[in-house]
Amino acid sequence: MRKIALSVGLALLMTACAGRTPEPVAIAKVTDHNLTCQQARHEIAMNGNKVSGLREVEQDIIAHNLINGAAAWYISGLFLFNLDLKDAASKEREALQLRNHHLHAVADERCTGEPDIDNAIAENQSQILLVRRR
Repeated sequence: MRKIALSVGLALLMTACAGRTPEPVAIAKVTDHNLTCQQARHEIAMNGNKVSGLREVEQDIIAHNLINGAAAWYISGLFLFNLDLKDAASKEREALQLRNHHLHAVADERCTGEPDIDNAIAENQSQILLVRRR
């Protein structure tokens, strides 16, 4: 009975490791062709905020993994189960940036001649290029 309890406990411990799974982000949605200029701008801004938040999460995960890796090296290998290895934040960030790229194309069609959207498009495209160069 003790071996079964230990096995179940170890299995639960191992399923909790390696971080969370990334949330799926649709690059293009069926309703995108119905978006107005304001709606496209709003979604681009919301995605930009999410991308900024995910960058902070990525930095926190790196620090967390470094601390746990050092503890595992000094103490025991048990801390290795606490590492976040799925890289969910960067996968979500890249998907959101691709979504923004698609939304910029939609906004280009809807927002012709409006200077605000041109500035937002140029700023987000430069962020996308920086990510692709890494």
